[in-house]
Amino acid sequence: MACLSEEQLARLALGLTEDADLTAHLKECASCRARGETMQSLVHRLTAAQAKFDSGHVEARERLMALLPASRPLGPAKTRNRISHWIGELSMRQRMAIGGIGAVAVIAILLLWLGSAATPLSAMEKMAENVRKAKSYKCTGIVIMEDFSEPEKPSNTETIFTLYWIAPGSTRTEVFKTHPKNWEGPGPDFTQIRPAGKPGIRIHYPSQTYIRYPVSKVNAYSSTLDDLENLGKFFGKADQALGTKEIGGKKADGFMIDMKKMALESRGGMAEIWIDVESNLPILVRYKYFKHLDSSSTVLVKDIQWNIDLDAKLFDTTPLEGYTDATPKPPTLEEQVCQITLALRIYAEASGGFYPGKDISYSWGTTEDLCKMLGLVKFPAGEKEGNAGKAEKAYRGFEQVSHIDYYNPDFAYYGTTVKPNDKEKVLLRWKLDDGRYEVIFGDLRAGP
Repeated sequence: MACLSEEQLARLALGLTEDADLTAHLKECASCRARGETMQSLVHRLTAAQAKFDSGHVEARERLMALLPASRPLGPAKTRNRISHWIGELSMRQRMAIGGIGAVAVIAILLLWLGSAATPLSAMEKMAENVRKAKSYKCTGIVIMEDFSEPEKPSNTETIFTLYWIAPGSTRTEVFKTHPKNWEGPGPDFTQIRPAGKPGIRIHYPSQTYIRYPVSKVNAYSSTLDDLENLGKFFGKADQALGTKEIGGKKADGFMIDMKKMALESRGGMAEIWIDVESNLPILVRYKYFKHLDSSSTVLVKDIQWNIDLDAKLFDTTPLEGYTDATPKPPTLEEQVCQITLALRIYAEASGGFYPGKDISYSWGTTEDLCKMLGLVKFPAGEKEGNAGKAEKAYRGFEQVSHIDYYNPDFAYYGTTVKPNDKEKVLLRWKLDDGRYEVIFGDLRAGP
């Protein structure tokens, strides 16, 4: 099947079609999937921006309430005509599913479609297109973490990793902690393997143990740019040209980009990217995270080799002989809900009646925001009392949210518009194994 048109992708993003062939192609084609994710991200951003169109919560509550068992009580806890044609096709259910942004989203996506068709691609967009077409890559990364929690004794931790990636999204990451070094090898400290659409594994060599991971709803990544496939989502133009230089015997053009042009939810700043002028693919990436409360990190991804042959055995998740299964026992549903509602309550009390924004799944960043509101200058490290103890408890709850969001395809969070006094509105929900939904309402009542 040929790649999907922009119109087909937009219709899928807006939920105007359930064509099985289009959906199947989207799962198989990395290029179409990346373009579709860009459109879907735009829809999500517009949804959040149109907070005044709040009726979607009512409809969501009605649908979810229909799934709740009555026996268990809730506990605390390209043309203008085409635009008109699309709007005319919307059923009442589709209009409510889209929320209050129906016409706005259609127009915005159409503008994106027409703009991309009429405007010559920038150098970075050409790079993104080639990344989307890539079949595999291998690269080396260096992460330097600076810890200044004790200003009089700052320290650095250096970690080196080798990353293998093969379409449609299987990854193998071999991590070597070089300073301070606590493993003399041979080989990496640990290897993490996440085959696309299959359970993953993390093998820890010093302890000769392994941990199993469930199937994730998205392809695995280590951080915003460690998975270079994310560069295929770049849109727009570079913020600064850095000129041309030779890297590893190859002539390369350099650019500075705002990382939000690649990952809409990124908290990162600017990234330095060097592109091979012959292959038009990145060969070096460098960026620095925003400075956290008591640490900052710099990431360098280098020696990037594209479209190489990778042995399928690299992505085999069979445990090594003699290694022990150390997969932690997952928390019960009641434990999850308790931790999450406690975290949300602590955050709301500290913020004056507001829940975290839409990036709640970024547990580190959400906890850092809480720490600032509580007047803390250090990230929590196991404290049990005082504001540091509150931040520690909240972090554990936000970790549960992050875990659910990563593995549950039916996770949804409405913290940008729902507040503690909105007891009839759905704040957070996810689908359980038995097909029902666990729901947390604005007043933190909860029920399956």
